[in-house]
Formats: sequence, structure tokens, C-alpha cells
Amino acid sequence: MNLSGDPEKDWRDMRYLLASGSCTRLRDVAEEVRNVRVLERGMQLRMDLSQDWRDYGSYMNALEIVRNAFVQEHFSSSSKPEQGVVVMNMHKSKGKQFDEVIIFEGWPLQSRGTIHANTDRIVRENLAKNISDQNAQNFRVSITRGKSRVTILTPQSNHCVLLNPR
Repeated sequence: MNLSGDPEKDWRDMRYLLASGSCTRLRDVAEEVRNVRVLERGMQLRMDLSQDWRDYGSYMNALEIVRNAFVQEHFSSSSKPEQGVVVMNMHKSKGKQFDEVIIFEGWPLQSRGTIHANTDRIVRENLAKNISDQNAQNFRVSITRGKSRVTILTPQSNHCVLLNPR
């Protein structure tokens, strides 16, 4: 694989390469790293990886850079517990716990009873054919963040397809 020096693109390309290979173990690794959102750890991580590329023409120190990012993330998120009302997306809620979780889906844009757009939904366009393992996992993670209550706000006329029995 030819690396580009763009950490985000190279990360996605590497995951694809592992997932599309013939080795079962590497495909398993690719599946597991889908859950590791390394490059969402922040701008500093991308900058450090980019600098490593500029200095060496490769990601020579990538392991150390990523380790440091995880340590930094751990200490920055564990030192300040959430208080009051906290608004975050499903990805940010991972690893946290709250007294109550409210999951809100946007309403479809309708005209004369016909849906014209269905953005802001957990599943793209809120269509059963678009349900992915990642959608289901994000939803599961979100609903398990609530200690005592979870409320799901979904349009009554077009409720979340993940709530349908399969």
C-alpha cells in the first residue's frame, strides 16, 4: 500500500486493505479496529502523525504517537465528570454513564404526507435496507449509557427502523 501522508486517508485505506485481504486473522483485526476511532482523538493526533510523515517520510513513530493520544484522552475525559445536561453524539457517549439518556431523532421533511428528506436519523434515510452493524452498535452503546432511564424520541409517523422487530 502506498501511504499518502494524510493520516486520516491512510487509516481508512489500511482498514480497507486488512478487511479485503484473504487472511482471516487480518480481516478480524480490520473488524475490531472499526470500533477504534483513533483519528477522532483530536486534531493534535493528526498533526503529530502528519509531522512524523514530514520528518521521516513514513509514520515511524506512529505507535508512540497513538499511545500518547490514548493516554491524553483517558486523563482528559476521566478527570472531569459530567454535570447537568450534557449534549453529545452517540460516538462521544461511549465509555460514559448518565442518570438518564435521551436519544433524539430529527423529523422527516414531509409535504402532503410524502417524505422528501429524512436526515438526522440514526440509520441513513431511516430505511431498513440501510441498517448497518455500525448503526446498531452505536444505538446499543447509546441506550446502555443510561443508569436508570432511557428515552427515545423518534417521529411517531416514521419511527426509528432499529426499533422494529427483526
